[in-house]
Amino acid sequence: QIRNALAVGLRVACYHFARYTSIPDAQNEARFFVKVARQFGMYDDTLMIDDAEVNSASDYQGTTLAFLQEVEALGYKSTGVYSMRSFFTGGVLNSHGFGNRKKWVAGYGVTTLGIDNANAWQYTDHGIMGIDTSLDFDGAFTTGEASGSVPTTPVPAPQPVEHVGKPATGTYTVQSGDTLSGIAGKYNTTWQTLAAINSLGNPNLLQVGQVLKVTGNASPQNTYYVQAGDTLSGIATKFGTTVSALVQANAISNPNVIYVGQKIVLGGSSSVYTVKA
Repeated sequence: QIRNALAVGLRVACYHFARYTSIPDAQNEARFFVKVARQFGMYDDTLMIDDAEVNSASDYQGTTLAFLQEVEALGYKSTGVYSMRSFFTGGVLNSHGFGNRKKWVAGYGVTTLGIDNANAWQYTDHGIMGIDTSLDFDGAFTTGEASGSVPTTPVPAPQPVEHVGKPATGTYTVQSGDTLSGIAGKYNTTWQTLAAINSLGNPNLLQVGQVLKVTGNASPQNTYYVQAGDTLSGIATKFGTTVSALVQANAISNPNVIYVGQKIVLGGSSSVYTVKA
C-alpha cells in the first residue's frame, strides 16, 4: 500500500495504536514505531501519529507527549496525536498541550468538534467507499510529497518497565487462554457484540495484551465482519435489526451473497442513498 500510494503521488503518514501505561513504556513503544517506519523506508518528514485512544496511564497527557518526543529524538520531526473528541473535551488530553504537533480528532455524529486547534477531523468510520473519512484542514495529511532521507539515529534497546497505569474504563486486556466468548461471559454480553464494537475481523484471533471494549451496544457507528457460516438474516437477528436495513445501509445488491471478512455497517439506513443512472 505504501509503495503504490507513493507511486501515484499520494502523501503517506503512519500511526501507532498506543497501549502504554507509563513514560518508559511510551518511550519503548515509540522506539518500536520508529523501527517499523524505517523498515518501510519512511523519510524523516513523514507525519508520525500517536493513536492515543486507550486511557490507561495516570497521566495520559504526559505519557502521550513522551511518546511523541521520543519519536522526534529518533529523527522524525513531524508528529501528532489522534484521539476521540471526548478525550479532548473531557480533559484526558489537552489539545493545547502538544505545541505545534498535529491534532487529528475523531468525532462522529456532531456538527462541530468544539476543539479550536484541530488539524484534521475524522467525521465517520464508514464514509467514502465505506471507509474512515477525514477532513484535512491544513493539508498535513494530503499536501506535498515525501522527501528527505530515512533517519539513522541509533534506536535504544527497549528497557524493562513496570506497568503502573490504570485500566481504561470499560475495557479488558486479553490474557493468555482467553476467548471472545469467554470474555463476553464475564461481562454479561455476547461475542457478537464484542466483535462489533471492537471491529474484529476474526473473533477467533485474539492477541495477548490486546485491549478490548467490553461495554456498549452495536450502533450505526459499529461494524461487524462476516464470519464463516454467517447469513445476513442471522446477523440481523444477532444485532436487533432487519435484513432490509442491512441491505440498504451497506448497498448490498444480493442479500444471499456475503463473504467472509466483509465489513457490515450495523443500524439504520436514513443516510443511505443508492446512486441511479
